[in-house]
This record gives sequence, C-alpha cells and structure tokens, in this order.
Amino acid sequence: MEQEFYERINLNTKLENISQALCEKMALGRHVSDELILVGYEDFNYIMTTDTGKYCVKIFNKNRSDEDVKKYIDRIELAQTLDINTPKVITTDNIMQSISYDGTTYRLLVFEYIDGKSFYDLGEIPDENETKEIIRQMATLHKAELKSEFIYDKWAIINFVKEYDEKKASLDGEYIDTFGKLAEKFKKLNWTSCRMGLCMATLLAPMS
Repeated sequence: MEQEFYERINLNTKLENISQALCEKMALGRHVSDELILVGYEDFNYIMTTDTGKYCVKIFNKNRSDEDVKKYIDRIELAQTLDINTPKVITTDNIMQSISYDGTTYRLLVFEYIDGKSFYDLGEIPDENETKEIIRQMATLHKAELKSEFIYDKWAIINFVKEYDEKKASLDGEYIDTFGKLAEKFKKLNWTSCRMGLCMATLLAPMS
C-alpha cells in the first residue's frame, strides 16, 4: 500500500531523507520518525516527528500543476485569516517549501500537528454547544470571499457526470444502471443557478 502513496510524488529516496532536509531548511529540530496518513485521495500526507514536536507534512501530487498548487495555497492562506479551527501553516520566507533530491523536486506544506479525532472516530455526537460552534464556523467559511479560481475535483458532486462518462466502461451492469440513472438526473440540474462556496471539510482537515 505504501508504494501506491510513494508513486503519487515519484519518491525516489527514503522518506526520512526528505524529512531531514526539511528539518534543516525550516529549523524544525532533529528528525525522529515519519508516519503515513492514509486518509486523502490525491496528495501525500504524513506526520513528521522531531525532537521539537510533531508536524503534518503535505507533499503535493506530481500531477498537480503549479497553478493548481497555487489555487490550493490561496485557500489555505484565506483559512489562516478566518476565525475557524484549521491547522496553521508553518512558514519561512514562503508558505510552500521545495525540497530537491536526486533530480526530483518535492513541493511541500508544513502544518501544525493536531492530536485529535473526529466525532465519527470517537463514536460521539456533538452536543448542543459543539453543534452551534460547528455551524458558526461553517457560516464563516460560506461568507468568506475567495479571489481564486476553483480547482477541478474529480470527487466533487458537480463533476459526477463527466467522471461517470469517462469511467463507466470499468463498471459492471448493476453500477452502470444505478449511476447511469443518477447521471441522467444530474444532467437536468442547472448548476449555474447554484451558489458556490468554500468547503468546510477541505479547510478544517486539508488532507486531500
């Protein structure tokens, strides 16, 4: 499974070599260990432990264009200015870090590490005060003005029909029938009449 994640970034060396270079560049202490984060479907995310603490590192997928990376960073920078619970980015002169190793350049972001679990993982339901706070943060995000183009997301509902048409040949009859009917309904929707906004899940847990 790890190899699948390594292929996302064309990792051509041990991950610890990237981490050690990152620690030296950002003065994050002495590297101790790394742990892959298996949540997320596009980039390469892992927890880097040093003698000064833990950090969450995102290495952008090799297939993300520089423009897509810039759009992602636009969203992260906006999130830093809002009154919401989101991991803070650790920066030097730039928010994005570049580490080159044996001819491959890795584009990275380093976040504060938050040691916690979701309500789902805890098997708990938010109480009234927690629910109100979640709603407040959602409203804050939805009112935020993002001066950046949207990033194409193959998992986004708005792109369901396009992704279905491209991948339906790989589905068996049952799924073709089910998703085909959904696709026909989606084609009738007027997406231009829908209000577009920031997604809370992306900013509060940016692990895509």
